[in-house]
Amino acid sequence: MALATGAPVIPVAMIDTEKIQPPGKVLPKIMRPGIRIGKPLDFSRYQGMEHDRFVLRALTDEVMYEIMKLSGQEYVDIYATAAKRQIADAAKAEKEADKADKAARAALAKAERDQAAKEQAEKSTGDRDRPAS
Repeated sequence: MALATGAPVIPVAMIDTEKIQPPGKVLPKIMRPGIRIGKPLDFSRYQGMEHDRFVLRALTDEVMYEIMKLSGQEYVDIYATAAKRQIADAAKAEKEADKADKAARAALAKAERDQAAKEQAEKSTGDRDRPAS
């Protein structure tokens, strides 16, 4: 839109959002986020190139870089839905690994109990076979 109209782009960053609703929390805290407004970005040098996907990507990166500087946050070059999917996949894999670890510990404990029971049975059988004095 900025290329088609020639309007400058004004980068704006919200800060302290992680304090309002920390990751994993359902209910937000009631407070106002901070806002930082950057200097207008002029993209007139790209006028007439609004259909070039490489130009559009360069513009997007420039705007995101300015927002990153304003917010102090790291620029992550993936969509939020993809990031959330990666987090969910990692959590699922961790849960499955925990489940497998728990099953392995349970199997080991059962094997130890079975071995102890077998040794106890052999001991009691051996006591019966021994002649009384």
